Amino acid sequence: MEFYVNIDAKGRLNFPSKLREELGDTLYVAKDAGAKCLKVYSEEGWKILVEKLNAAPQIEIASLRRKIVGSRQKIDSDKQGRFVVSPPLRKHAEIEAEMEITVIDLEGYAEIWNTANLNEDSGDTDAMIALAAKYGI
Repeated sequence: MEFYVNIDAKGRLNFPSKLREELGDTLYVAKDAGAKCLKVYSEEGWKILVEKLNAAPQIEIASLRRKIVGSRQKIDSDKQGRFVVSPPLRKHAEIEAEMEITVIDLEGYAEIWNTANLNEDSGDTDAMIALAAKYGI
C-alpha cells in the first residue's frame, strides 16, 4: 500500500497511522543499501536486521554495515505521528522540505521515497516480469 505525505519546512514527516499500528511506536529509519530511499523498521525488525549483519563476515560487509547501521535514526514520534527525518537521511533520499513523498508499506517494514525517484526507479519491466515468473509471483 502506498501513502502520499508531505515533509514540512522543519523536515517532519507525518508517518501514516496504519503503519504506526503495524510497526509500533519505536521505529528505526536508515539508508537503503542500493536505492535513493529510506527504510523504516520496527524495533523487532531492526534487531533481526542487526543480527543478520552480525552473523555475516564483517570484512565482506563493512561498507554495507556502515551505510545501514551508521545512518540509523531511532524514532519516537509525537502524538500526531510526526517525526523529524535527519538531514543526512533526507539528503540520501533526495527529500526536501515541503515536498510530497511516498511511503510504501512492505509488510514488516516500509520505504520512504522522493516520489519522483520512485517513479524513475520502477525498474526494467522485462526484468521484473522475468523475476516474477522465476519466483511464481
